Amino acid sequence: MAIAVEGFGVYSFGTRTPLGSSISDYLNDQVSARDNLLYRIETNALQDAAVLEYLRGKFGNLGLTEDNCAARTSNALARAGIKGSSRPLPFAIGTELDSNPLATATFIPQGGVLPVWVDVFNP
Repeated sequence: MAIAVEGFGVYSFGTRTPLGSSISDYLNDQVSARDNLLYRIETNALQDAAVLEYLRGKFGNLGLTEDNCAARTSNALARAGIKGSSRPLPFAIGTELDSNPLATATFIPQGGVLPVWVDVFNP
């Protein structure tokens, strides 16, 4: 699970992807291996700044059930006032986002093509 901020790249704590790097490169790598579900959430500059402040303060080892990639994504969303999940699991966050009117889901099958809008998240 990863999170990206428009113009500031992707933050994937569960992979070897450098924090703040190209989401296009990250997703192309992920799509080559598996199906992917993206959520694009409408945010404002203050929300983006709050998310970035949180993400930039996180590095180091992840836990399996506590401070894992899903927990960090959910906590980053919470900093922006967006409900994530109290359960640090990707499907739990997705369930919450499915009911968020500001979130739009896009499914990309394994081997599929990235949507054009992804580029706005690249640094």
